[in-house]
Amino acid sequence: MIKKAQILLISSIIIILSYFTATLAYSIGLTMIGPMPTAHASDIRQYGIFLNDPTNGDYKDFAEWQTKKIFKLTISELEEK
Repeated sequence: MIKKAQILLISSIIIILSYFTATLAYSIGLTMIGPMPTAHASDIRQYGIFLNDPTNGDYKDFAEWQTKKIFKLTISELEEK
């Protein structure tokens, strides 16, 4: 009976240590690599256009540039109608 309790105790300690090791390795990996970006393909394509746009110095960031591009497109669509 004592032998079974020792085996159970040792196996539970091994499981707990392996869990902590995996958690530590995962957090180190996130620190080194960083979180994965969650962007849509259209956002990545638009960001490429933003980087190649010669007038992108007028805008402070990508979100502002994207909003102004959409706004200009909407105005031109309204002017056509």
